[in-house]
Amino acid sequence: MSEAEAESEDTTTSDLLLPPRTRLLHIGIPKTGTTSLQNAAADNRRLLREHGVRYPGKSMNHRAAVSGLLGRRWGWSGKGSSVPPRDAWEELLREVDADAERRIFISHEFGSEATDEQAVQFVRELGERTHVVVTLRAVGAILPSAWQQYIKTGYAGTFDEWLHAVIGEKPNPKITSSYHLRNDQGGVVKRWAEAAGPENVTVVILDKRRPALLSDAFEGMLGLPAGMLVAEDTTGFAANRGMSLPEAELLRQFNASIRGRRVDWNHYHPLIRLGAVARILDERTPGPDEPKIMLPPWAVDRAVELGQRYADDIRESGARVVGDLSLLSVAAPARPVELSDTLGTVPSDIAVDALGGLFSMATGRSHDFREADEAPKVTGNAAIDRTATMPTGTVPTADLVRVLGARVARKFSDLRRDRKRRADASAKAREPGTSAGAAASTTDASTSTPGGEQ
Repeated sequence: MSEAEAESEDTTTSDLLLPPRTRLLHIGIPKTGTTSLQNAAADNRRLLREHGVRYPGKSMNHRAAVSGLLGRRWGWSGKGSSVPPRDAWEELLREVDADAERRIFISHEFGSEATDEQAVQFVRELGERTHVVVTLRAVGAILPSAWQQYIKTGYAGTFDEWLHAVIGEKPNPKITSSYHLRNDQGGVVKRWAEAAGPENVTVVILDKRRPALLSDAFEGMLGLPAGMLVAEDTTGFAANRGMSLPEAELLRQFNASIRGRRVDWNHYHPLIRLGAVARILDERTPGPDEPKIMLPPWAVDRAVELGQRYADDIRESGARVVGDLSLLSVAAPARPVELSDTLGTVPSDIAVDALGGLFSMATGRSHDFREADEAPKVTGNAAIDRTATMPTGTVPTADLVRVLGARVARKFSDLRRDRKRRADASAKAREPGTSAGAAASTTDASTSTPGGEQ
């Protein structure tokens, strides 16, 4: 590598300041510290404005606006999922255009899923002062994190099955299709360099040896005081911490158990994602000996190969690089050959936390029982009775999955019953000569409490 290339791959954060009124669009990719940056920016929104930076909107990030421009769905197709309206993007643009003084900071990792045409559209609509930032990390480190993110949204394939689909000799683009688009790291950088011009793209490479590099880089680009984009210490669900293999395996088997059972996103998202998963992540700290999600040896080698290819593509793109491109191909620890990517048993405290979070959400509360009233005790399921008498060490995963499945099936039945009750009341109210309208309104109010429970 030439001296000039070496310098371009380790730009110091003190040299990064962008021109006044620049519109910095951070597109991820996912699992590269995006949540931490977004939490810090949202928490310090007022201070950012005082230091010449606007973080538009009121939400933690700009998912709705970015999805609105992309036409990207949030959740599964079907009931409960939605594509944010184009209006969400238009509203963000109005706020951006109204600020003629400050630098602008827009951030959401769905931007990394943009096609060539959509990348051009982002730049055209944000204007000539657009600067795109792509954050990256080693391919071998991203793969376990990415799989578990899909598990959290209903995917049921094992880790090894998924790996073969996304990085195997014959990848299957139909399996978690978003992964193939947003995790071609070289392709993402080259796409945006074409759309915005390479001089308007910065790539930041995460580095465990330099944990402050990410926040330093963004503070340097935006002209912010040191530490302003360092999030307060958060853990669990808020920090989007990684799951252990037993935690992920319980959820994966549950996902498999509800296939074909008419489960909609508006059921899964609040009960499982915001209930069971959130409570597991908040209440547990995996022990030092708890199995981790690790790559099999063949996938370690493939990730190294991909990382090297991505680094070459990024060099060719001409984009500015902060950090060390060689880190993209650092080998991840390999899973011992005698170990599997699945488990037959999981610690019972994982199931306890999952059931607790699900139950709390199902009764109209958050996953941690805030604003809790005394809840009725539910018994009668054979698997529940069996697990209740077992030692607290481990419980067969199949039993735990049946417990969760029974809870959710009962909840879905309640939701369908309540919808039918409201529909019947509405139909009755429309019948000539009846006075059921007021009664129907009362019924609707009593059955529309959070979680669908009275």
